[in-house]
Amino acid sequence: IAGGSDHAIGFRSSGSNASTLVGFKTQDGSEFKLNGFVIDRGFGSDNTLTVRAYRNNVEITSTSLNVTSGTATLDVSGASAWEYIDEIRIEGADLDVDIDDIDFSPAVLPDTTPPFVAGVSSSTANGTYKAGDVISAQVNFSEAVNVTGTPQLTLETGAVDRAVNYSSGSGTSTLTFSYTVQAGDTAADLDYVNTSALALNGGTIRDAANNNAVLTLPAPGAANSLGANKNIVIDGVAPTVIGVTSSTANGTYKAGDVISIQVNFSETVTLTGTPQITLETGTVDRVVNYASGSGTSTLTFSYTVQAGDQSSDLDYVGTSALALNGGTIRDAAGNSAVLTLPAPGAAGSLGANRALVVDGVRPAVTSTAPVGGAVSTDTSVDFTVNFSESVSNISTDDFALGATGSASGTIASVSASSGSSVTVTVSGISGNGTLKLNLNASTNISDTAGNSGPAAYTSGTTHTVAIPTAPDAPTIGAATAGDGQASVAFTAPANNGGSAITGYTVTSNPGGITAGGNGFTMSPIVVTGLANGTAYTFTVTATNAIGTSAAS
Repeated sequence: IAGGSDHAIGFRSSGSNASTLVGFKTQDGSEFKLNGFVIDRGFGSDNTLTVRAYRNNVEITSTSLNVTSGTATLDVSGASAWEYIDEIRIEGADLDVDIDDIDFSPAVLPDTTPPFVAGVSSSTANGTYKAGDVISAQVNFSEAVNVTGTPQLTLETGAVDRAVNYSSGSGTSTLTFSYTVQAGDTAADLDYVNTSALALNGGTIRDAANNNAVLTLPAPGAANSLGANKNIVIDGVAPTVIGVTSSTANGTYKAGDVISIQVNFSETVTLTGTPQITLETGTVDRVVNYASGSGTSTLTFSYTVQAGDQSSDLDYVGTSALALNGGTIRDAAGNSAVLTLPAPGAAGSLGANRALVVDGVRPAVTSTAPVGGAVSTDTSVDFTVNFSESVSNISTDDFALGATGSASGTIASVSASSGSSVTVTVSGISGNGTLKLNLNASTNISDTAGNSGPAAYTSGTTHTVAIPTAPDAPTIGAATAGDGQASVAFTAPANNGGSAITGYTVTSNPGGITAGGNGFTMSPIVVTGLANGTAYTFTVTATNAIGTSAAS
């Protein structure tokens, strides 16, 4: 059959002798290109025919035709599989067909040139990318290719190289691979690992002629490589805390003092909001706000010591003490910082790096009490004063006496101006009642850290005061006259002054004649030596160890 588009062949065979295979081929075995034909079923009974193309008796391709209506058209123009064949076979159960308008032309030599990689680039903009960002890498081939399976491209990303899956592009000359940056990935200029970085991974990359693609890539960094075509920086390494310290000198700090704490990161970080660090400061842990440092690798937190804060070696509460508090801490690529701190007291911690003592507790008096052995009749008594810690600036004007009854005294001296326990001497004690040593509300007493002004103290132990005095005057009674004498009666005073009466003395007027005295403790007392006929009046006094009373 010569080339052209208007050729016809008839096959007459049906019934019991029906053929199941008919066809045509070149006499000399030369190849041709089939564009199509029209087939008429004739008297055959099969509604579906199979058309197969062969070359050198090997099937190249096939297709089915539905001839239910009696006629069908085969159009394979543009189909490369039909362009280099030497035989057509038509199969059916009962063939009685006419093949008309056979259109064929000279064979098209098959494409035996495999596609190859022309270059690698990226549709992602140049820049720096963090963990979680997606980068699209494009492998450009010399012609359109078809992909089956999931080929992979291995990128050079630091300690762990990432095998990136094919995502799209089959049927074009550009295949796209989608790379999601992983934590820890780094690359100063993203590229693949080597010229063999593109792998089929069980799939295929072929052109329309089924030629397998050559997967060799340009050398990394060379012309047409990803690194040469783009400037993509990978920073998937999050900043970490490498240590915590303080710019404040080692020492002891009181309430109101300010301590600056520095958290050092592995790289420069940028901050938003007000992150916080929680310090271990005794009964109440203090949450300290960020103060400065964004745009550097060191963030500063400012801590003002509060009343009641205590720490023998200032540190934070735990490895999770640094918190964002609604803010952010990120590096230039946008990686969020890992906030884990060194364990308190361990290398790199605040406690290990510095020796900061926090003493925000005001000193206090814990007790005041008379020194053992003091008795109520003592006119000078020592009181022991105990403080909660060693203090200084102690003086007599820091104290006052709390008295009941008629008791009184004077704060005479303090045994020392500093210490955790001192002795205060109260002298000139008189009267009856109680005395207690109190601490005044406003003093300049302070501890070693400088915390001053302990609270007033009035809960000390009292001292009973009972200082003896001369007795009250006795009450005069009746005087009974006698010969040159008189018997004078009296009654004892209600108050003997706290000391037993040792005698009563009766004195006459006129004459000032006395009777009684020491040892005369009973009424009446007889006064002798009086002149008969003279009128006398008498007075009586009482005497004890302290003195003599007023006259009755």
